[in-house]
Amino acid sequence: MADQTDNKPKSPIPLAIAAAVLIAAPITAYFEGDHHKPYRDPVGIETVCLGETSVPMREYSESECQDMLKSREANDFAPPLVKCVPALVDHSRRNVLAASIDFAYNEGAFCKTSMARAF
Repeated sequence: MADQTDNKPKSPIPLAIAAAVLIAAPITAYFEGDHHKPYRDPVGIETVCLGETSVPMREYSESECQDMLKSREANDFAPPLVKCVPALVDHSRRNVLAASIDFAYNEGAFCKTSMARAF
């Protein structure tokens, strides 16, 4: 008997998110600034890498910082965006999804913004 799960269409969401993160991560990294050693941000919060505040405060390699950024964008920021604006998954909107991920990483609360409503 054939496995019925093989016939299910694959969700385009993971692929759309992965493609958008490849675009967003370098932009976020450029504007965020990469600090391999922990430092205090302007409001005194201990921070490391590209704005990480909830990881162990130690020195990280550039590769570790980049991996953290991509993981956070893909797992913590992109899924809520796609949930509140499903049209962002459309492959023709990959750059818009990437820009939205970067915005959410820096500003948060994307789904409550006029930008989200405009999409």
